[in-house]
Amino acid sequence: MSAPAPSTAPSTARSSTPAGSPGRAARAFPPLVGLTSLLILLQSVEAGVFLQSPEGGRKQYSSWIDIHGAGSKVLLVLSLVTAIVAARGLRDRRELVVGSVALFVVLAVETALGHLINGSLGGSDHDAVTIVHIPLAMALIGLTVWLATRAAQLRRSGMGAARMP
Repeated sequence: MSAPAPSTAPSTARSSTPAGSPGRAARAFPPLVGLTSLLILLQSVEAGVFLQSPEGGRKQYSSWIDIHGAGSKVLLVLSLVTAIVAARGLRDRRELVVGSVALFVVLAVETALGHLINGSLGGSDHDAVTIVHIPLAMALIGLTVWLATRAAQLRRSGMGAARMP
């Protein structure tokens, strides 16, 4: 006996919610953006501790600088996860996808600049890069506030059911 031929009719059965579905992404995105925003705020507090020190104070605050560097790595991973969640599950919300990807890219640049400043990428310190690093950090704060606002609107709108203006 031969097996029956596969049906060409579309299936009406619904599968369980896939990992990249808008429902799951809409539930995961706001907390991810909130946690990212909180960690970026903590980065600015850490930086405030050691930026006030004179040039010779770098050794005095080396543990704060190390914490700041470790925080940047955590932020990179978290922002990458946020961008993936947005890209896979919130494709119809282009502004959230673009904003999340921009956050990851800008954080990657910011992290590289920070490592240049303290010389951890090899070579000597490049303190002059601080003039770009700090304004870029302010831009990151603005971007995360915008993303957090959009994420809150997404959450209030019934987890992405309605389109934001």
